[in-house]
Amino acid sequence: VFPFLLKNVPEDDEILQLVFLLQDIVKIFFFFEITDLNIIELENLIYRHNQVFHELFVTFNDDHNVEAVNDVDDFDIEEDEEDNIGDENIDVNEQDQGDHGRRRIQRRRKKLKKGINKLHHLVHYPQQMREKGPMIRLWYARFEGQHRIIRKHSGVQPNFKNPPKTMARMFQLSTLGSVIFRTGPRENVISGGEKQSIECTPYCAKLLQAGFLANSQVTFAKSVEVCGEDNSVSLFVNLKDESTAIPSFAMILDVIVKSDKCDDVFLAVSKCKNNGLSRRYNSYSISNDFDKDTIIIKIANLAHHRVW
Repeated sequence: VFPFLLKNVPEDDEILQLVFLLQDIVKIFFFFEITDLNIIELENLIYRHNQVFHELFVTFNDDHNVEAVNDVDDFDIEEDEEDNIGDENIDVNEQDQGDHGRRRIQRRRKKLKKGINKLHHLVHYPQQMREKGPMIRLWYARFEGQHRIIRKHSGVQPNFKNPPKTMARMFQLSTLGSVIFRTGPRENVISGGEKQSIECTPYCAKLLQAGFLANSQVTFAKSVEVCGEDNSVSLFVNLKDESTAIPSFAMILDVIVKSDKCDDVFLAVSKCKNNGLSRRYNSYSISNDFDKDTIIIKIANLAHHRVW
């Protein structure tokens, strides 16, 4: 959503380029499978991101960029007074030397601050992924998703006397309810539509090839809900295309349901042209190609049930 809010920002804007780098980093974070090349690419992206960030958001006050730290390799014994004379910018910290009662004078040097902690934490992700695998499979990568139900209940609960107890009770009840009332797979929900004989439909030949009988009837529905996803005319689906790694999309022209079996839902779709991935919007750009033949495909044979 964020890129769509930046309508008037030019593509070559430096700060927008920084956002693109962060997008590329997040993509690799949520890979389900990673390779050594992915981790090397992640290291390069993080290095470039942090470098560009400090170049764009630099402060002119050196006191904000550096901090004084003890230098364990630079110290003087109290007796060596000539060694204590040095740069005025170097602070001196006195510490006990030991049993002899002499004091060790430890110098303090200026060190660049790490900046924002989250930027520094990014540096450790590649090594963590080498040791533990994809981050998406670890529990903390699903923290927000696991607590979505808590946020949902917190927006409607009126009890402010003991919120933790109330939230725990509501969570237990909702979880118990989902277990009790989930007796089997979710049934398909058909909205509207009219029955037609296959011979009268514009897809007669293709339906016969798909296994329909010539004398059977089908229902042209307005929409069908399958596995929680609403399949309606003019929405887009993802087709399976094993010949290429680029996703293949199609627009729904009609929703066809077997009249005697509601579980068999077919879609008449028009394949779209994939114009490639837009880095600005982090999504694929597609265009309709209505000159191509209509495809009849069963919903179960889609790449997944998600529609757009």
